[in-house]
Amino acid sequence: MFAKPAGIMRIWLPALLVLLTGAAAYAGPDEQGSSSSAPRKSPDFLFGRPDGSIGIRGNWLFSRASSDWYDFVTDELTLQRGDFNGPEFAFDVGFTVKPRLDIVAGVDVSNASTKSEVRNFVDNNRLPIEQETELRGSTITASVRYAPKASHWGIRHRWGSMC
Repeated sequence: MFAKPAGIMRIWLPALLVLLTGAAAYAGPDEQGSSSSAPRKSPDFLFGRPDGSIGIRGNWLFSRASSDWYDFVTDELTLQRGDFNGPEFAFDVGFTVKPRLDIVAGVDVSNASTKSEVRNFVDNNRLPIEQETELRGSTITASVRYAPKASHWGIRHRWGSMC
């Protein structure tokens, strides 16, 4: 009865901690010695160099379904291996440590759900025993992103006619 809220907290509490930690780091004092009211000057960005990034992704998860558990479930229930595939959504937050170095944290959440029946048994009214099979997964990631060249190396502005 109370298992579902605990599962939700197990997924969203780490995501909330990552976001709050990132917000605290973002709100910290500027280490470049400039005043907080004056925007930073940078020749390659209109409003100054960004302090971080936010990313939202959508993926399609293809489960390998190659373990004893998957073999048991596909033998006993009316499920196929492809029924465990499903959408995955991810949220990433990155913070700039140095001009070419970012720290990125992310959370991925996936869910696959399908209705199935028990293959070899029926209920007392000779009707199939129906159920909903659900596979959930979540991943918390942390990474370091390094740009070998400055971020403006591939952008060139051309004004006037092109030759």
